[in-house]
Amino acid sequence: MWHPFKLCAGSVPRRLALVSVALFAAGLLWFVGTHCSPYAGGADSSGYLNEARLLLAGRIGYAPPQIAGLSEPGWPSVAHQPLGFVYRSDLGLMTPIYPVGLPLHLVLAAKMVGLDHAMVLVSLLCVVAAGGLSVATGRLLGLPQSWALAGGVTLLLSPLFLFMVGQPMSDALAMVWVCAACYFSLRARDGWPWAFPAGFAVAVAVLVRPTNLLVMLPVAVALGFRWKAWLALALAGAPGAAFLAWYNLQLYGKALTTGYGDISDALSPKYVPHNVLHFITWLMVLLSPLVAVASFGLPGLYRRQPFVCRFLLVWVSAFVGFYVWYYCAGDAWWYLRFILPVFPPVIFAGLLVLHHFAGEWVKTRYGRYVCALGIAAGLIWLLMWGRSLNVGDVKRGESVYPESIAWLNANVPANAIVLEMQLSGAAVYHGSQTLVRWDKLGAEHWPQLYAAARASGRPIYAALMEFEVKEGLPGRIPGRWEKVHELRNVSFWRLVGDDLQEPGRVF
Repeated sequence: MWHPFKLCAGSVPRRLALVSVALFAAGLLWFVGTHCSPYAGGADSSGYLNEARLLLAGRIGYAPPQIAGLSEPGWPSVAHQPLGFVYRSDLGLMTPIYPVGLPLHLVLAAKMVGLDHAMVLVSLLCVVAAGGLSVATGRLLGLPQSWALAGGVTLLLSPLFLFMVGQPMSDALAMVWVCAACYFSLRARDGWPWAFPAGFAVAVAVLVRPTNLLVMLPVAVALGFRWKAWLALALAGAPGAAFLAWYNLQLYGKALTTGYGDISDALSPKYVPHNVLHFITWLMVLLSPLVAVASFGLPGLYRRQPFVCRFLLVWVSAFVGFYVWYYCAGDAWWYLRFILPVFPPVIFAGLLVLHHFAGEWVKTRYGRYVCALGIAAGLIWLLMWGRSLNVGDVKRGESVYPESIAWLNANVPANAIVLEMQLSGAAVYHGSQTLVRWDKLGAEHWPQLYAAARASGRPIYAALMEFEVKEGLPGRIPGRWEKVHELRNVSFWRLVGDDLQEPGRVF
């Protein structure tokens, strides 16, 4: 049995190794704690935080605000729909589209630190769980303690992991629960009661992200034909499945659905060649070339470790085999977040191959020197790429959202109508004015809006990011607009003339 304080450090004293691990853990937790963005920002972050606020209030959605003189069917209620929500006309509510798993974690954390700081606590616990589970799983798969620790460090320093754990998004949490399901299913091979926590982990993983149901493939490999383990897995997972079905019925009217709707159009074989190359290229960047390239040698260990190879290959194939068809997965480096659950098995595979072919040689005098240089090079690689990809700047970048809404609350009348799009989720979380999505309005809606605002004496403002200004002013937003303030990449405008014959004039 592996014990976290029984470190095999070779020629390095165990106490020094333990101190090094403690210092690394403390430094990493400090980094995440100080750089994690807790803000309701764009679609994802505001969507999760707004959903958590609804859960805390015991509600399933927001009622759209009312503007005197405007109502359906002439006026679209969807114009008040923030990012991360969908308007349910049958309920008269705007309901969340995102899975409920992360919001549930935020609710629990909010009970201790408040919702505005909940994501920081969730992220810190994610770091602890990811490190512990990756090292423990590596040991179960046959890695020596020092090699398993190296795998844990590689995962925790991956620029993608640090980027995703640093903001209110579900990807790092999804990876943690997938890893937990795999770890406990491995333990269940020696004792079927371990399948109870495995079933719970599967249920939570699916609550966090529905496609995490793919974890059942490696879990099935681990459990084999152990019927007691399967029964325990089902019993532990059933409450989570029942809750998810009930929640979906409340929000979407169907038990087996998600807020994303039909995504079949987003899956196509035409995306596969690009995504395969994209995945391979960025895995070498995000996990270091040595570990990523070595992982491809896993089939060479099949005769020696058939179960381990089968388990890891199924784990990786389950998630990559799905997302390689997804158009979004190959858009940018951080879109590998969809396959973040495969980072642990890829690391395990690479280290198992390296240990098989170099494990004995590493114990020699020159081997230790080369190993030390290799470890140093890998750490430097990950740290340099982390800096290059600005993983520590998320909080500063996202802070523009609450700062912008704070400016609106302090400087714009409470009865104002504010045109927004990118800021709409943050506006629902922080704001007090009436939100109108300018991108949801057609040409026939602008005369209605301006007439209703004029009749009720309500001023109209706009809060737009740079790309919105280019698209909307001049262009899709009619009238004469005066810029009243600018905050970093957000500008604020006041409507000073609603002459629809001269659309989009600014000064």
